Amino acid sequence: MRRRSDQPESWDEQRNRIIGLGEHSARKSYYPELKVQLQQLEEARKSLAKLNSFLQAVMDAATEIAVIVITPEGGISLFNRGAEKLLGYRADEVVGLLSPLRFHLAAEVAAAKAGCNITPDWFPIYVEPAARGESRKQEWTFVHKDGHQIPVELVVTAICEDGRITGYLSMVTDIRERKQAEEQLRQSEQKYASMFHMMPDTVGVSRMSDGTFIEVNASFERATGWSKDELIGHSSLEIGLWEPEVRSRTLDIVRSQGRLENHEFVMTTKSGEKRHALMYMAPIYINGEPCLYFIARDITEQVRADQNLKNERTRLYTLLQTIPDLIWLKDPGGAYLMCNSRFEQFFGAKEAEIVGKTDYDFVDKELADFFREHDQKALAAAGASVNEEWVTFAVDGHRELLETIKTPMRDEEGKLIGVLGIARNITDIREAQENLRDSEQRYRHLFEQNPAPMLIYERGSFQLLAVNEAFLQHYGYTPEDVTQLRLPDLYPAEEKERIIALANSLVGHANAGEWHHCRKDGSRLSIVATSHDLIYKGHTARVAVITDITARKQAEEELNRYRLHLEELVKTRTAELEAARDSAQAADQAKSEFLANMSHEIRTPMNAVIGMIHLTLKTEMSPKQRDYLRKAGFAADSLLGIIDDILDFSKVEAGKLELEQHQFLLSEVLDTVTSIVGIKAHEKGLEFLLKIAPEVPAQLIGDPLRLGQILINLCNNAVKFTGQGEIFVFIEQLDCRENNRVMLRFSVRDNGIGMTPEQLDKLFTPFTQADASSTRRFGGTGLGLAISKQLVLLMGGEIGAESIPDKGSVFFFTACFGIGSSPILQGPKLPSALQRMKLLVLDDSARSRDIFEGLFYSLGCRAELAASAQEGLGCLERSEKPYDLLLLDDSLSGLDGFAVARQVRRMSPLHHQPKIIMITGYGDEEAHKQVVEEGLDGCLTRPVTLRSLFDAVVAAFESDSRTEPAGSPVNETAGDKRRYGQLRGMRVLLVEDNDMNQQVACELLTSAGIEVTVADNGHTAVELAAQHRFDTVLMDIQMPVMDGYEASRLIRADQACRDLPIIAMTAHAMPQDRQRCLESGMNDYVSKPINPQELYSTLERWGRAASGIPDQSRAASLSNADREALLPDSLPGIAMEIGLQCMNGKKSFYRSMLLQFLTSKAGSARELQELLAAGDRQAAARGAHSMKSVAGMIGALELMAAAQKLEQGLDSGAQDADQLLERFEKELSVVIDGLASAFSDSPAG
Repeated sequence: MRRRSDQPESWDEQRNRIIGLGEHSARKSYYPELKVQLQQLEEARKSLAKLNSFLQAVMDAATEIAVIVITPEGGISLFNRGAEKLLGYRADEVVGLLSPLRFHLAAEVAAAKAGCNITPDWFPIYVEPAARGESRKQEWTFVHKDGHQIPVELVVTAICEDGRITGYLSMVTDIRERKQAEEQLRQSEQKYASMFHMMPDTVGVSRMSDGTFIEVNASFERATGWSKDELIGHSSLEIGLWEPEVRSRTLDIVRSQGRLENHEFVMTTKSGEKRHALMYMAPIYINGEPCLYFIARDITEQVRADQNLKNERTRLYTLLQTIPDLIWLKDPGGAYLMCNSRFEQFFGAKEAEIVGKTDYDFVDKELADFFREHDQKALAAAGASVNEEWVTFAVDGHRELLETIKTPMRDEEGKLIGVLGIARNITDIREAQENLRDSEQRYRHLFEQNPAPMLIYERGSFQLLAVNEAFLQHYGYTPEDVTQLRLPDLYPAEEKERIIALANSLVGHANAGEWHHCRKDGSRLSIVATSHDLIYKGHTARVAVITDITARKQAEEELNRYRLHLEELVKTRTAELEAARDSAQAADQAKSEFLANMSHEIRTPMNAVIGMIHLTLKTEMSPKQRDYLRKAGFAADSLLGIIDDILDFSKVEAGKLELEQHQFLLSEVLDTVTSIVGIKAHEKGLEFLLKIAPEVPAQLIGDPLRLGQILINLCNNAVKFTGQGEIFVFIEQLDCRENNRVMLRFSVRDNGIGMTPEQLDKLFTPFTQADASSTRRFGGTGLGLAISKQLVLLMGGEIGAESIPDKGSVFFFTACFGIGSSPILQGPKLPSALQRMKLLVLDDSARSRDIFEGLFYSLGCRAELAASAQEGLGCLERSEKPYDLLLLDDSLSGLDGFAVARQVRRMSPLHHQPKIIMITGYGDEEAHKQVVEEGLDGCLTRPVTLRSLFDAVVAAFESDSRTEPAGSPVNETAGDKRRYGQLRGMRVLLVEDNDMNQQVACELLTSAGIEVTVADNGHTAVELAAQHRFDTVLMDIQMPVMDGYEASRLIRADQACRDLPIIAMTAHAMPQDRQRCLESGMNDYVSKPINPQELYSTLERWGRAASGIPDQSRAASLSNADREALLPDSLPGIAMEIGLQCMNGKKSFYRSMLLQFLTSKAGSARELQELLAAGDRQAAARGAHSMKSVAGMIGALELMAAAQKLEQGLDSGAQDADQLLERFEKELSVVIDGLASAFSDSPAG
């Protein structure tokens, strides 16, 4: 058989060919060498055969790997069992018979051939590796013998011999399982990716190293507001998702515990909103890099709900604790689980002490058994059980009747967990029920026994429910008839609809009306029915009381005939009476206006009479003449008081009396009252006491002058009608009202002659006293109380009196005031060092001790009190700490107070002698003198006020050496020095055109240490204010060149002077004048003549103290020259006490002002006459205005009034200017003549 040319030769053929060659070679003598080679070749063949066998065995054993060898021509030379198993062919069906293209997918082969230029191009997958000299591994698709496709991993390696390709080795691995696993993995990844992105929670992955995000889900984007692109590659810190400490804290927990679970934190969204989240975090590795996988669940709503629940629980707990009922919860065994604060009061223990214990731990066994029995009943019952019990509260021992409701408590599964108890106090309800039963019995008795017919009907149906016996007898019905009656049945037909409509509208209020009723027999009655609502036996009903007015109606009809006849007569008489009334009113008004206008005309001659009497008493005369004149003086003073009362009352009647409204200290009003009334009380031997309740405000807003007038009037009356004993004034607060107002009650109590009820009825009536005998005995017009009543009414209050004959009286009134808040008007307060002092008050009057205790409390001190000298000396002996201050009554139960003071000095150690202040009666000069002689530290005059006590205490401790006792009236008090000390160094611009006014004002200002610059008119004042800095401006109103109004406006226009205080000095006392001052830019005003204390107080209120050192000599108190200056006892036409007050008590200065007035103003009347003759009324009015100010300043009050009248008349163009000038000249002559007589020996000027 011939071998095909393409078939390889077998091993035998190769051997024979070699042997043939050997024989041939042997013939050529190479046989020995050939034989050796043949042997070697044989050995090599055997080795190769073994190797082939081994390789074939390996190939056959490798059933999981298909090994296919392809010839360079594309044939198959090797096909192992793995290939048979993979492709379904046997080797003998494939080797040398089939092309490998049979196993390959045609589409993949076509794709591989496309664009391949390598030769041979039958299958580039085998050719390309050879060209590159490498093995090629790729995924491919083989086709099984039965046609199904098999994914494989194909590795092709070129087989080379001697540098040429002799074949291709294909290693084929079935990767179906791997592909299936990859598909499963892909599906799994897809599923988990879907889950990752579809999870409702915020999920993300970040690098552990720097926190940058690797992946986030859609919920993360929605929750934070950042998009995925904005997050990936950025860290939470960069975008501000949460605070740095959150990341560091969570990392620490993950590193230490391996994971983080349920960690609450706050994250910030892109919009800045804060959201609460609960985080889970665990470490993972991605491509070997440590990362953090985290899940964050938004719990913001849950947090809010929890907070709301917490708030709700707080509200519920608060409600539980504040509810007035007792509430508790017990377990089935009777142990307390909780209770409220009201229940705590019952046991007298706190909840923490009650919880866990039973009733047996707190109450006696009998009551505990009672509680337990009802607990068991409640636990056994399906619903609530109710019982009543009297219990005693341990907290304070009071008893209450409780209605207790106990309800079994179950959990959600219906299991019994305890009993809830609620107990309500029904003590008042039970009492009300018993009272109601009593009331019902009384009402039933009244209903049945009432002589007037009564009925009760049901609202809506109008059915009669009950009638009394009087109804049955009056209307003729029987009880059986009543059961069939309705209310409309009692009315005639024409009234039935109207009564039904009215009865339906009468709900909730009483009604009375006239109607007609019909008896059973048909006869008519005229009746008045009064009805109101009530509940009767469960019915909403109405009760009516019926009054038969038939007889009255008949009488009215009879009288009506007479009325018609008299009507014309009445009309005529009415017209006559109205005309008479109008005439009387006109006359009354004219009288009041006449009295108001003529008041000053009346007072002028009276002042002249009084002055002349006073001067005459200084001349030599017989005793009888002196007695006559003294009595005439008393009568003139009394007449002047009567005129003043008539003047005030006429102002009230004419409607000209107006109250002012400004801030004041109540204590200052009381100081004025005590200074006026105190001396009168002392002269009669009466004790005058005054007490202010601690709640009364120190500062008030109202009219202090009129308040003082009322108090002085009541106190003077009390002194007048009291022979012995005391006058006690008490002030208390009734209530606080809206708009920061307060109602005060003032009472003045005496133990005088008292009054009968008939006399009380006549009080407060004009020109009337309690009885005629009082008028004759004590004097007076009876106008004082009437005026006081009108003033009290203007103050929004009421006035009244209580009295017992021969026992005494109490006059009281109420008044409404605003509460002041001025930082300047502050009540006195002792320095802190003095507030800590140890002090003792020795006074045998209990009321007086009580007053002193209150006064010292207001000053910030605690006072010890002693009722006698023995008790006080005992306190001194027993006290471990020595006393700093003693207040001694000068008459302790008949003992000499000064003797007690000496005993105190002897008992006290020399190094700690207490300050001693003596309490004396008003105006007791002997006591004042003895205080100085004894070397005591002060003197207090009754009644003691807060200001006088403060001044005396401060003065006592301010200096150890004094020539006058503290509280002496001739010495400037330490309180005044302290009070006005801050004025020193102040810079004031005084704007005043009158020389005398300038001099007085400068003296008052400089004496207080104030630096004064004077301007003669408003124009100069404007220039000075622009050039210099002042703390305050004192501005006169009427001046030449430029008045005060215009000057104030121009000063205010300067920006630098916008806040400069400007205080008007005006003689115009009307409210509209003062209002004009304020409207022109001024801050405040003081009246002329100037009151020094008013001036200082006003400056203190508005001025700014300078920083310089004051001139101590100019700010000193009264000098010896002031005290010893010679002044007459009185001057005609001049109230010297007023003038001296205007000069701040400086007698020498007052004397110089009087002399200056005498020399400079004597020709003033002539000057005004010349101006009027020249027709210059305006200049004359200015002159009168200037004289009004100067006259008031020296105390020439009647001259001041005449100047004011003249000024007003000239300003208004009055025709009686000549008469006004004549009166002015007369008053001026009185003053000038008096001064000329008094100072006839003084040098002019």
